[in-house]
Amino acid sequence: MLLTHNLNSYLNKNILLTDLCRYYNIGLELHGNKFFAYCPFHEDSALSFVIFPKENLWKCRCGKGNIINFVMKIEGISFKNAVKKIEHLILERTH
Repeated sequence: MLLTHNLNSYLNKNILLTDLCRYYNIGLELHGNKFFAYCPFHEDSALSFVIFPKENLWKCRCGKGNIINFVMKIEGISFKNAVKKIEHLILERTH
C-alpha cells in the first residue's frame, strides 16, 4: 500500500491531469477553480467531466479518479502499462 501511495504521489507531482487532457486533445474550460470538459469516456451533451487541479483528480457521472486510472480508462490498458505511459510522458517533458 505504501508503494502505491508513493507512486501516486510521485506521478501527481510530475504531471498534471490538465496536461494529460491536453495531450489527449480534450478541450478544457476553466470555471472558478475547476476545469470542465465533455467526458472522453462516453457521449456527453454537457460539461460533466470535472478536474480538481489542486487535488489532481477527475470526476464524472461515469467515474472518478487520479491520473493513473484516467490513463487506464482512456487507453484501455492495465495499471502497470498506465504507469509506464505516464513515466514516458514525464520523460518526454524533461527532454
